[in-house]
Amino acid sequence: MKYILISLFFFNISIICHSQQKSYIDIDNKQIDSTKYSKRCESYIYKCIEYKLDSISLNKILYKFSFGKISQKKTNQLLKLFSLDSKKDITGEHIILIKYFDSIYNYQTLKKGYNKHIASHKEKKTGIIINKQTRIWHRPYNERIYNKDNKKWIKTCNKCVKKFEKVDNVKALFYYGYAQENAYKYDSLNFVKDRSVIKNTFFKIIRNFRTLILKPNGEYFLNGGHLNDKKIKEILKTNDWSKLKKDWETSINKYPNSGYGFFKKPISHERHCF
Repeated sequence: MKYILISLFFFNISIICHSQQKSYIDIDNKQIDSTKYSKRCESYIYKCIEYKLDSISLNKILYKFSFGKISQKKTNQLLKLFSLDSKKDITGEHIILIKYFDSIYNYQTLKKGYNKHIASHKEKKTGIIINKQTRIWHRPYNERIYNKDNKKWIKTCNKCVKKFEKVDNVKALFYYGYAQENAYKYDSLNFVKDRSVIKNTFFKIIRNFRTLILKPNGEYFLNGGHLNDKKIKEILKTNDWSKLKKDWETSINKYPNSGYGFFKKPISHERHCF
């Protein structure tokens, strides 16, 4: 709960105080009605996230992607930190690619979430999952499957690191903010515990972004959508991001429903590493 409170520091306190049940917050942190909120959520450039605080539900509209820049001094400090934490040889020439996880949960927590999800699909009287296809998708979940899935996921992630570190001067890292006791051990993935520096610099809002690309000059890109590996590589290989930034601005100002250029809405969802 404390992480949610910290991440929502920018929300207007008066909104919380006067809310009876649900508050809908626009991209500029102003309160809107549910109809306008739902319409905005249909646009490709936005993502909508619900944060629950006691009896209050905050529904916030956020951008899926973001560009920014930090000072050279801050960049140099972070590069040294990345090298120290990951034990990788990182210098001022490297582009950093980070996948960030706010929390890593143990089996018990994931099992509770799974059971709750399954219950939401069941018919109350019979206890049977209503939709046949849903029954097929939802296999039984136990600790054996939890361990098996994690081993498979780690293997895939290690392949992703090797794949992207083939790009010149790229170092790929995995960071996490908090891990529950008895959570699966990710030693073979070289998961790095964040000292809160990365979260406070790039991932302040929970579940908004999950991937960071940081250039040696301090320019950075945050991804909270679904960009395939080809597009991530394109960003990494592009020295001048002016065209990418312009495409994003055009997407926001003219084509919020479909996106534009580099950020045009994909026809279908593709599997991706970062």
